[in-house]
Amino acid sequence: MIMKIMRQKFHLWVFWLLTLVLAVGLVLPGIQMAGNRDAVAVVGGDPIKLARFDKLVSRALEQERAYAGGELSEQDSTRIRREILEQLIEEELALHGLKKLGLSLPEDELRQTLASDPSFRDDKGVFSAERYQRFLQAQAERGLSVDETEDMIRRGVAVAKARTLFANNARVSPAEIEQGLKKEQRLVQIKALVWDYKALGAAIKPSEEDLRSYYSRNRMRWAKAPQVKVRHILVKADSLIGTATARAKADQLYQRAKAGEDFAALAKENSQDEASAVRGGDLGTVSKGEMVPEFEASAFKLKAGQVGEPVLTKFGWHVIKVDSKTEGFEPTFENSKAKALEGFQDESAAKQARQSSLRAAKELAAGAKLEEVAKKEPKAALKTSGWIKQGDKAVFQGLSDTASLADAVVELDKGERLQSPYPLGKGIVLAELIAEKAGTPPKDPLALNESRAKVAARLRNQKATVLYQGWLLGLRSELKVDNRYEKFYGIK
Repeated sequence: MIMKIMRQKFHLWVFWLLTLVLAVGLVLPGIQMAGNRDAVAVVGGDPIKLARFDKLVSRALEQERAYAGGELSEQDSTRIRREILEQLIEEELALHGLKKLGLSLPEDELRQTLASDPSFRDDKGVFSAERYQRFLQAQAERGLSVDETEDMIRRGVAVAKARTLFANNARVSPAEIEQGLKKEQRLVQIKALVWDYKALGAAIKPSEEDLRSYYSRNRMRWAKAPQVKVRHILVKADSLIGTATARAKADQLYQRAKAGEDFAALAKENSQDEASAVRGGDLGTVSKGEMVPEFEASAFKLKAGQVGEPVLTKFGWHVIKVDSKTEGFEPTFENSKAKALEGFQDESAAKQARQSSLRAAKELAAGAKLEEVAKKEPKAALKTSGWIKQGDKAVFQGLSDTASLADAVVELDKGERLQSPYPLGKGIVLAELIAEKAGTPPKDPLALNESRAKVAARLRNQKATVLYQGWLLGLRSELKVDNRYEKFYGIK
């Protein structure tokens, strides 16, 4: 019932757990299992339904294939199945644990949690039923019913509540904060395999047929509708002010604006569109199709700087001024060929880089060195960085903003390596920390305290995760976990 109410009055909270569960998966083959055939696993007597597991994992195969650029290996398929099932088992363990603690998710708390997230609010910050329904429709197209989607939401909110319990109880000492601060402020140097999309793309020469195909799929990305930056003064015509009277007032304002009076000042003093009047009548930049037809027809006929004669719409009489105009762009293969080539090269390069970086990550995990992998993966360049500090935006040139990469590698210990390929806007990096030295703390006391607060929050989150995982481990030993899928496939 609560979820039905939320569909009418509140918005959907798309929390991290739902995203994580839906992000990876594999089609589940038909399984004939003895006893309780519709359960892929049983936790504390509660089944994890095979049908639910099947739906969750099947939808992500396409995403995995898209990232890997081809079919998955049997090893990767097994890994993915195991990870997804483990996520579902941990979810069930957490739900059992909440019950043991005597905690539940009251209707009011769930409603408040859902209502607090801005994901489905409109521009005015109000819940948009239309956005919510679009989300539900998107889930339905992926094979999840409304009830299934909302059951996952309820479960996810409850599990998030469990994690919050441990986050609130995690304690970090001043000494730990200072040690963490020194680590975060140090300078580090990395050696890395770097896949640069632009460099890889330059060597890709598509055929005319491939280029036309790419253009056909992407042409609307380059289309641009004509736009005007427009202001208006609205004079409403209602039961108190007749159309003729309103038109007379609008004509008077038009003549004053045309004679050179400041349009913004006139709008502030006279426009009955309160929202735009405070901005001098400014409606911003609009494209064709965004305004009512009569207003649009008048606005797009005017030249930049012109004021148009009053025009009547269902809202009343408008005096319109166009501040500026932008011509539209209708793509053709000839005028978009350069864009199509660049896009094709970038897309193809990204696919090649993903394939190569995944192979490289497996080699490194098996014990190979960066130099050895670089010889096997010619699409990767072996590079050594300069000294990097937290938030460094230019660790390697040409890979876009690298601040997040810098933050990730600063967390490593000397000799430690990023566990998986790190994607950036224009490339992918697999890095190993090879050197470090002490950095300089901020001289500004406020900046220093802010850094301490960030370090403390990060350390608390780390401790909370350890506490949460320990809690789940204890629950696993208390509750009977019958993982039938693992037994069936012999996954260890």
